[in-house]
Amino acid sequence: MKNITILIVFLCSISSTVNAIPYGNYDVHQIFNKVPEKHQIELNLKYLDQMTKDLDVHAETYPPLFDCDSDKQRATEDVKKLTDLLAILKNGDPDKLIMFRVAHLNGIAHNLDIPLAAVKADSIYSQLTTKYPADAQLSYFYGLFLATSNQSDRAIIFLNKALDGGVFNANRTIGMLYLVKGDKDKALDYLRTYHSKTPEDAQTADVIDDIEKGKVNYKQY
Repeated sequence: MKNITILIVFLCSISSTVNAIPYGNYDVHQIFNKVPEKHQIELNLKYLDQMTKDLDVHAETYPPLFDCDSDKQRATEDVKKLTDLLAILKNGDPDKLIMFRVAHLNGIAHNLDIPLAAVKADSIYSQLTTKYPADAQLSYFYGLFLATSNQSDRAIIFLNKALDGGVFNANRTIGMLYLVKGDKDKALDYLRTYHSKTPEDAQTADVIDDIEKGKVNYKQY
């Protein structure tokens, strides 16, 4: 388990209601399609991204939230298989989007307590952000990963790069990270900036209100 201090809710964007949503049933091997006329096998990105989207709902942040233990076990096995299968594709001179998917899935694997997943995710994200320093989305996802792997200082660096590149939602996570660090003034600056353009976000409004009233709850995982 991780020794990480996070706010009870809100660190990234997952609502507490997601633990009532079942995780789907998937055949991991369907991420590959046989193409007989070409005598080759192609990656089924649509199926892969469908699985990843479902995994994101439950385990993009820590702690993961599942409807039941059996769902969590299935998701964990799926992620193990996916990362093993896709690891082959990232060797040599891999496609940027393949590498990103492998990094992202290893981040999910880390949140599911799969050994060494964090090291793999960090290594791939580092390679990607070094090769594509102007890609704000890569910086954003790297920052989110670092935020959920107890590396708040590094997370803030990459989230600020994402913010400079136009990823407005980075304001929210940076604000939450400063709040975890105990800097409520900086937390409020970022959270208010975020909320100024997302007034419908009731969760962030509640966090701002709690900070202003001196009521902030933490939980150790």
